[in-house]
Amino acid sequence: MIGFLHLRRAWLAAGLAILPFLPGVLHAEDSAVPAPTVRVRWKKPKDHLPVAEVTGLDAEQLRRLDVPGRPAAEWQRILSVHSGKRGEPRRDLPQVAGSYFVTNGVLRFRMAFPLQYGIEYLAEFHPSAVVPGSTNPLVSDRLLVLPLSSSERPSTVVSAVYPSASVLPENLLKFYLHFSGPMSRGDVYRHIRLLDEAGKAVELPFLELDEELWNPEMTRLTLLLDPGRIKRGVRPLEEVGPALELGKSYRLTLSAEWRDAAGRPLKAPFTRRFQVGPADRETPDPARWTLTPPTAGARTPLSLAFPDPMDQALLSRLLGVTEASGATVPGTTTLGDSERRWTFVPDRPWKPGAYRIPIPATLEDLAGNNIGKPFDVDLSETPSPRSNPSPATLAFEVK
Repeated sequence: MIGFLHLRRAWLAAGLAILPFLPGVLHAEDSAVPAPTVRVRWKKPKDHLPVAEVTGLDAEQLRRLDVPGRPAAEWQRILSVHSGKRGEPRRDLPQVAGSYFVTNGVLRFRMAFPLQYGIEYLAEFHPSAVVPGSTNPLVSDRLLVLPLSSSERPSTVVSAVYPSASVLPENLLKFYLHFSGPMSRGDVYRHIRLLDEAGKAVELPFLELDEELWNPEMTRLTLLLDPGRIKRGVRPLEEVGPALELGKSYRLTLSAEWRDAAGRPLKAPFTRRFQVGPADRETPDPARWTLTPPTAGARTPLSLAFPDPMDQALLSRLLGVTEASGATVPGTTTLGDSERRWTFVPDRPWKPGAYRIPIPATLEDLAGNNIGKPFDVDLSETPSPRSNPSPATLAFEVK
């Protein structure tokens, strides 16, 4: 505690102040710029996503900012937000993703993702991008996120990994990694390994993207296996071979050194074991699905069973129930039997009548096959003509 007080006095002497709403976060105004009428400051958001505010705008600036449908590129020239390692926000890299809006005379930018420890964020307002020829100086504010004290106990764990089946197809397309709390982004692949049954690491099994595929809450990472080692007739598969081989066992391991959004390591490492079965190149066929209708007058579950496991995230997000009029039936969905069963429970008791389950063409199985469109087509063979897939519908009646 004494060390922290000494450090705090040093920060205050240097013109820094502790940001009051997030532990482990420093907030510093750009002291090199005289205090102008227009100010930029990071503020506490209601939804825990950081917000940069521009206040003190005059009537002409507000009039010019009030443009419906302004493209994101124009907003970024007006209020730019960059990030980088401590003391080095990179203006040469793409800007931080987020949304812009003007309310009550204030221009605001809300980040699309939570803060990351060890990263500094720089918000800069450019008056000349609003009023051409403006001589008002550029105004900026910085937000520095520091990891929490090492005395803070790790609490974030891997809560689930999908698909959950024990046997996965040889041409599996993706994993979904779920965490109990927000994680840090950047360099995630050094914490993930795919090991064969001898304990040897599979070489470069994943498609390592610079723009990691996180959900907005930073609690789910989509991990893609390299499609070049799945699709037949392409060079990586022919020269390197598949990442997964039929009949073999594998372990997907996540290191405890992986840091959460507060800078703490995971509470424990994680291992997911599975075996590899035959490749799946058949498209999902709703005609082969088994629908068990509910009964009227109660909140009886509606059940839909599939011959093979389906994509967990898409199944949870895309399927729903509508009335014959097209009105959505509100309710809750759950998955079971290793994503072979989808269950829907309405918020209110079922009314007698006709209902439908719209099936989007983008729904996928574990190998990325869509409704009516396979993911993997052998390029060495003459492709058979096929029309673009279209949505399907499952109809049922409640009695």
